[in-house]
Amino acid sequence: MVQFPAKVKNTIDRYIRELNRNNIPIKEAILFGSCAKGNYQEWSDIDIALVSDIFEGNRIDDKDKIRKITLS
Repeated sequence: MVQFPAKVKNTIDRYIRELNRNNIPIKEAILFGSCAKGNYQEWSDIDIALVSDIFEGNRIDDKDKIRKITLS
């Protein structure tokens, strides 16, 4: 299993909590990309795929549901 910084896990956890607070219940979050592979850098982004019952399978509409949810 690849190890990644606690900061990455904390950021993902905070984002999922924020989505849940905004009535977007997340069933599963799948980490992929450089963090999942273990070759991340200081400025790497965090790539996650989200699974929720409110997503309808239309990428554009589903992305609109979450794109305004940000972390401060």
